[in-house]
Amino acid sequence: MIVVADTSVILNLCRVQQERLLQQLYRRVLIPSRVALEFQNLAGTRQPFGQAQQLGLRVIGILGVLVQSHQQGLLLKVGKVLDQLEKEVNFWKSPQLRAKVLHSVGE
Repeated sequence: MIVVADTSVILNLCRVQQERLLQQLYRRVLIPSRVALEFQNLAGTRQPFGQAQQLGLRVIGILGVLVQSHQQGLLLKVGKVLDQLEKEVNFWKSPQLRAKVLHSVGE
């Protein structure tokens, strides 16, 4: 599977020392030049999600990456990484979404 990564996923994974997950999960991760430039400027955007969907590509965000990483045995505790994201990056998700994610991985 080829994955095209956007700035927010890469940046947030790096901030909680989990950047290895993308390459371990998907082996080939493409980073468009525009995303690389955004990454250098530390600015995230949601625009690539809409563009990807228009092209008929499957879209997955950081929560999906964490769930898949857990399912593949690359990440033992999703809750721990969610806590880090919340504390260190101010990553917000509703309590209902957090519960759904954790339930899906048996936590």
